Amino acid sequence: MKRIHTFESFLNEGLYQTYADYQKKGSKFGKPEELKDDVIISVKHALPMNHDEKDRFIKKVEDQSDDEKGIKFEITLKSGDTIHGYKTGPWRMQWEWYLNKKKSNIGEISEYLEGKIYKPYERWQRHYDGRDKFYMFSDDHRAYQSGTAHEKYIKSLYDKLSSADKKKADKHMEMNESNQPAYSTDELKPGDVVQVDGASVTVSKITEVVENSIISFDGECDGKPCTVSYNDGQDGYTFLDKESGRFMTYAEVKNMR
Repeated sequence: MKRIHTFESFLNEGLYQTYADYQKKGSKFGKPEELKDDVIISVKHALPMNHDEKDRFIKKVEDQSDDEKGIKFEITLKSGDTIHGYKTGPWRMQWEWYLNKKKSNIGEISEYLEGKIYKPYERWQRHYDGRDKFYMFSDDHRAYQSGTAHEKYIKSLYDKLSSADKKKADKHMEMNESNQPAYSTDELKPGDVVQVDGASVTVSKITEVVENSIISFDGECDGKPCTVSYNDGQDGYTFLDKESGRFMTYAEVKNMR
């Protein structure tokens, strides 16, 4: 007979931690505010977005722990979804997760939210731009397996795209392969969301066009204005500092703010 763990069975077996467990062991880690920080950090690993966006996406975190039932936090997201985290071990990031009352792991939560937040093309582009291009040369077998699995997943996302989005994706891949601008004035419009160096940028104004190819545009990233320009040396679009004319990574843009 298959044995199913319930919340109560975990309590009976001592697999859920209580605040008293940390006090008994004299642990330096285990204060309510420390566990709240830990559950937030752990949940952020499941949120498929940039770091600054993750902070805004978490709407509320409530400690619902009980002296007998164990440590439990409820995380309410702006998407309307609810995540519950139960502390299963004494170390950091040891949690059992429930998404909308269904037991889930971090990967499942991330995939669900990604499908809910992003349009199909945006989802494909996030993974395509974030892939490891050189995994096949890795000496680490796990890295090779991870890269292979990710390539298959990217293909599965591509196969589900509409005909129009596939043409857009083909153009994007062509840009990466042939060092040509990805978007024409017919393909990119104000209000569209594109990925630039792993960041989501909402296009507000097309500022430079050459032979129907978009060379630069103004947009909004992390709620703040930015400029994006095509950079031959980087094989695609990247952030631009208008004052110095210097191309910048997303990390540099964040540090300037």
